[in-house]
Amino acid sequence: MSGACDIIDKSTYQVISRRKFEALDGTALKCLFDRKYLFQNQKKFQKEVALIDEVLASKKVVPNFLIIPTYRCNLSCGYCFEAAYKITENMSSNIEWIEQCLNSIDEIVTQSKKDFDFNDKDVYITLMGGEPLLAQNYEQVSEIMNQITNHGYSFNVITNGTDLDVYLDELIRFECQSIQITLDGSKEIHDNRRIYKNGNGSYEKIFQNIELALSRNLKIYLRVNLDKDNLVDLPNLAKELLDYFGENDNLVPYVYPMQDGGCLGDGGIIDEIVCIEEIQLLNEKHPQMALFDKKFHASSFMDTVFQNQQFEMKFRNCSATNNQYIFDYKGNIYKCWFGIGNANFKIGTYGKALSLNRQQDALWKNRNIKTLTKCQSCKYRYICGGGCLSHVMTSADDAKKERCIDFYQIIKAQLKGRLAK
Repeated sequence: MSGACDIIDKSTYQVISRRKFEALDGTALKCLFDRKYLFQNQKKFQKEVALIDEVLASKKVVPNFLIIPTYRCNLSCGYCFEAAYKITENMSSNIEWIEQCLNSIDEIVTQSKKDFDFNDKDVYITLMGGEPLLAQNYEQVSEIMNQITNHGYSFNVITNGTDLDVYLDELIRFECQSIQITLDGSKEIHDNRRIYKNGNGSYEKIFQNIELALSRNLKIYLRVNLDKDNLVDLPNLAKELLDYFGENDNLVPYVYPMQDGGCLGDGGIIDEIVCIEEIQLLNEKHPQMALFDKKFHASSFMDTVFQNQQFEMKFRNCSATNNQYIFDYKGNIYKCWFGIGNANFKIGTYGKALSLNRQQDALWKNRNIKTLTKCQSCKYRYICGGGCLSHVMTSADDAKKERCIDFYQIIKAQLKGRLAK
């Protein structure tokens, strides 16, 4: 509930674990009450929970947006979840949609400002695809960056990095805040996974472009999609990154266990707890593994405990269940990027006018730990936020159903690794 963490001696632990609180001395008992590990009765506990829920429910979130300039990609990654929708056409040469898109974003921003005020620069727009930085789309994508800047918003880019060099001047000119690039392992591993349409690997070109971007002082988040095939290769990738780039504050590598195998199916997906344990073994053997930030469920909660960071309680699971909108070049609007191109995830259209399906928008926004029955009594509710709605919808379950993660085992596994350091 609070992110608080305290170290206790063994005798105190034994008393607490047996729930013999009356056996504690006054100082220890007062600490438990003050730190809100313990409440006088259920009514006071429920009052505290209701207060937290009220604060979280009233918290306003600045809207964020994604723009999909194309579904086409110059790579052919086997695990691509978008490829399952079989949308591969490129945007047309007509750039009228760009102005219509930004005007619709303006409309949503203006509507949001009726609830609370915020600075337009706090509105982030992410360019994503497909591959948003295809060299062949240079003029249109440059115009998107230009329009975003003219409308007063900030932006970042998610790209495979292969054509990044073509856009470096524009990214700097329009003050791109950050770039996310995927690198799935050392050269041999990556070049077997993230390949061009002709079968050639993309590793060397991506490395060269990262070096160019860093030389221009651009911030790079380097994502490694983990599955059973590349997990053990992480130390090799860490060594190559350190040998090539050294320690650079503008390069932030992180690992992310894949939860969807895309066209390859889920056969390669590694259980998250197994993934955590395997990475901990690699950490013990290979000091260079410290280079990677690790993105697991409850990682931010663990950072609260071990890095003294502010505990960010979750009322909702993610941006998709909050104030996020995704615009593609075809005039469609979605809530979740795992559903772009999928008609089941569509919540509206734009063009000469913005048209949002308020009922569909509300389906996402109303999903939180107060509206999901099972969440109301779950001890992990503020860490989880109700689970991923896109996974629920994809499996054709009731959209009001929770998606539960084994937080007990996941936290336990991470705890072992953090205490071992």
